[in-house]
Amino acid sequence: MSELLTVRCLTTLPVVTLGGDAVAHVKDTVLGPVAGCNTSFTLTGRTLPSGPLPRDLPWPAVHSLGRHTVMVRDEEALCDLPLSVARRDAPRGRLLGAQVLADEGDALGAVLDVLVEGGTSGRGVAFRLAAHRDLVPGPRHRR
Repeated sequence: MSELLTVRCLTTLPVVTLGGDAVAHVKDTVLGPVAGCNTSFTLTGRTLPSGPLPRDLPWPAVHSLGRHTVMVRDEEALCDLPLSVARRDAPRGRLLGAQVLADEGDALGAVLDVLVEGGTSGRGVAFRLAAHRDLVPGPRHRR
């Protein structure tokens, strides 16, 4: 069974080649429109203060995903982004913090994080929610 990782813990992980060279850091995880589909990672430079790169790491190029690194075969795994994509509005389509509604429209809570499988899968498997106050009576923990 693969280890479960949160999308938040993937942020700032180094992207390392099989030869041991650090080529970037994970800036964000891009989830596709199909449920459970991790499509790519946006990246920052080799050092965290270096800022965003106009490149991304598509999921098929990931060799392995773990708690400490994202492994790729070589630096050629990173893809240049079209300028239109590199400049797009980052907050649009943001999943963390989004409200979750029941089929009837009742608010259930907000998305705190997404759990993904480590190893070679990277498949999204669950959401971690902050439950709406009305759903949890008393002073209980609301997650």
